Formats: sequence, C-alpha cells, structure tokens
Amino acid sequence: MNMMNGMFGGKRRDLRAWIIFSLSSGPRNGVEIMDSMEKQTLGMWRPSPGSIYPMLEKMIEEGTIKKREDGKYELTDDGENYFTIRNGIFGRGTRTFEDAVEEVSSLVTFMEELKQNGSKKYEENKDKLKNLAERIRKLSGE
Repeated sequence: MNMMNGMFGGKRRDLRAWIIFSLSSGPRNGVEIMDSMEKQTLGMWRPSPGSIYPMLEKMIEEGTIKKREDGKYELTDDGENYFTIRNGIFGRGTRTFEDAVEEVSSLVTFMEELKQNGSKKYEENKDKLKNLAERIRKLSGE
C-alpha cells in the first residue's frame, strides 16, 4: 500500500503518517497538528483529541517524535528519515508520472467514499470536481 492510500484510510497507522507529514514543516502542538490535517483535507477530516494524543504518545515512545519544553512536537532523526524515504509521495523531491497517477487514484477513492457517506463538503465542491474531471479528460486525449 502506498503512503497516500494509507493516509486516506482513516486507520490509526495512517494517523502516524499524517502526523509525520504535519511535523515535516516544523514543530506544532496537538491542536496545530489537528488544524493542519483538517486544512490538508479541505475540512473533510479532523482527527479527534482521543485519537491524536494517544498516537503522539506512542510516537514519542517509538522515538519518531519528541515533545519540546514548549509543548510542541517535532520529528526526531528517525521521524525525518521516515519522511525522507517517502518524500516523493508528499510532493518533495523527484516524482514520477506513475506516482502522480497513483496519488490521483487514491484521492478519487477518498472522494468517492465522501460522496457515499453524504459529506457536505462533497456537495459544496461539485463544480470544482466537474472542472477537474474535464481537465483530466483533456489530458487523456478525449
């Protein structure tokens, strides 16, 4: 399973990837991490404190992150290595066409699930999706 597929699955192991991605841009406290995740998913998902804080504690125990005296979390060298290994998935470094197609496929699956679950965000963004679909049709030569 690639990282983006996992990230959008909503399982606890996926939360780890979101936290690492969020902290890759600098130290944050728990609320800032949740805000970052909500922003990255365009408001479609915000983890609960009951899921984020236990995962942060687990990641501290594993040595992936550490908690600073100011209460913010930051990546350790192990956390940085985890991020660097997956940097193409997160949009850093060189990406291949195949990576991009796989990521778009993962995002489409995510949006299909949102539609199936009756998400308000899906309904609010139908026009944007139609625009994207048209752009993809043009790319595919149709």
